[in-house]
Amino acid sequence: MSAKSVSPAAPSPGNDDLKKSLKFGNDLVQLLDQRGWHSIPRRELTLWLLHLASNADVLDLSLPRLALAARLRISPTTLDGLLRDRALLCSNVRAFDFDQFSQWAYSHWQTGEADESLGLIVFSLTNEEQRMQVEGFLEELSIVPNYKINNRLLEFDLKLLVTKLEARNEIPLNDLVLAIVPDEKKCLAIMPQVEANPKSELKSLLMSALQEQAGKHLGEKTVELVVTLLGLAWRSLHSKHKVL
Repeated sequence: MSAKSVSPAAPSPGNDDLKKSLKFGNDLVQLLDQRGWHSIPRRELTLWLLHLASNADVLDLSLPRLALAARLRISPTTLDGLLRDRALLCSNVRAFDFDQFSQWAYSHWQTGEADESLGLIVFSLTNEEQRMQVEGFLEELSIVPNYKINNRLLEFDLKLLVTKLEARNEIPLNDLVLAIVPDEKKCLAIMPQVEANPKSELKSLLMSALQEQAGKHLGEKTVELVVTLLGLAWRSLHSKHKVL
């Protein structure tokens, strides 16, 4: 008699997977009990499913955009809208403060040589929630975000940023110069020239500083400069609020 072939058994889920699924199921039942089993609109229920699945570790919302869209069987554009609305409805998203923005900036820059030579710095945004946190920080400083190619690559034009900050007359001119040329003696020496024609001289100083460090520690110095400039704007804004 020939031996009967036995199909391999499907792998059983591990304890961790069962715990995650159990948490997701319990949280979902709790939500439905609270809100009513037929009272949550379809789109809102989808948002809560995403949120609860993420909290239970059943679904990783930090997956690459196309991979996550494929997993959920929806278009990337639909996914963007769902993640944005989920962050607003379920997560109580708050704008970054300066310290949070600074930490994010140093770990998310994507600047290339071509960008840096033009005085540009590029940051990558991991997800919709992070994009809203960054945009909220910039909005408080009255800075309109500029995106490169798509809304996952945030771009700063350093020349434009310096010009905007100088035009507001909210930050002492010597602080702006010191941010670009972090050498107090040199800063003092060139201040009369900068004061005579601030817009042109600041732009010239900025491009000279970028050319001087071109190719050395690519991106790091430009990140530091963006963070320093926005830090000046943040402190100026919040010092005014304290006075008021």
